[in-house]
Amino acid sequence: MAAVILLSLTLCHPSLSLSLLRIPLPHNAARAAVGVPPLLWSPNLTAEADRLARRQVNCTLAELSGGAAYGVNQAWASYRATPAEVVALWVSEQAYYNHTANSCSAGHECGTFTQVVWRRSEELGCAQNLCGGADAGPVFTICLYHPPGNFLGQRPY
Repeated sequence: MAAVILLSLTLCHPSLSLSLLRIPLPHNAARAAVGVPPLLWSPNLTAEADRLARRQVNCTLAELSGGAAYGVNQAWASYRATPAEVVALWVSEQAYYNHTANSCSAGHECGTFTQVVWRRSEELGCAQNLCGGADAGPVFTICLYHPPGNFLGQRPY
């Protein structure tokens, strides 16, 4: 079954808004590959992601935590990375994740992948910010997930 979702977004940079409309697609493709239901786009999470992205003027990755409210994935790219490229980067961590042992290979990170595919996460909101106002990039991307994932000792799927 095909679905069309129309959204109205106010984002950090108007030219980024159309590409962000496509960000659920690579998220949900990764989720489908491991048998997890799709995420729904959340205007509320998008507004919060936009607020957080606007604070990252210099595109420094900050220790952002949604606490019990939401999970956080963020990325910085030295060029104008598309949302699909950012999600592909996060999902590439799957190569280091061992589902049987529920662990990540030594020296590698898996947390952004496991948040993308976290079974209990149901909603997604994302934003991008062009660093320093430069139209060609670099770019900061942040996605928020509700409910949050990555609970110690729990399997993502």
